[in-house]
Amino acid sequence: MICKKCGRNIPDQAVLCGYCGALVSQSNEEEQPSQQPNQQPYRSVPPVYQSASYQSTSPYHTIPNYNPNADEGSYGMAVASLVLGILALLFSCCIPGISLILLMIGVILGIVSLIQKKGGAGMAIAGLLCCGIALILSLLVLLCSFAIIGGFNYF
Repeated sequence: MICKKCGRNIPDQAVLCGYCGALVSQSNEEEQPSQQPNQQPYRSVPPVYQSASYQSTSPYHTIPNYNPNADEGSYGMAVASLVLGILALLFSCCIPGISLILLMIGVILGIVSLIQKKGGAGMAIAGLLCCGIALILSLLVLLCSFAIIGGFNYF
């Protein structure tokens, strides 16, 4: 039997086309126009996209060169750098001392992750940026607090 949608040969007992998923009716054979014994079918040469070089033998589409079991590296240090950078940003406004400790650890982990090239370079870079912004905010908060505390000594 031939599928009406994609034109490929499918088993006679098939309910669905294994290539395009179209519903195949049992009256598929009767709907096709009758041909004379020596008459060529309407489409004797399949289009280029239906030739064997373009079609896979499997009815399932696969991603080329995809191996789900491949180890792409560890993202642990990059993730830790990003998390510490975000925490340093959060603590930079209220507790700058803790923020400075967190951002130093985050910078170290981010740089080590980038040097080892284990994966997660984007997360490591984002962690470094968060740590840099947290450093600036922490230093501003510390300077402002020292200026305010130092200003009270003159009164």
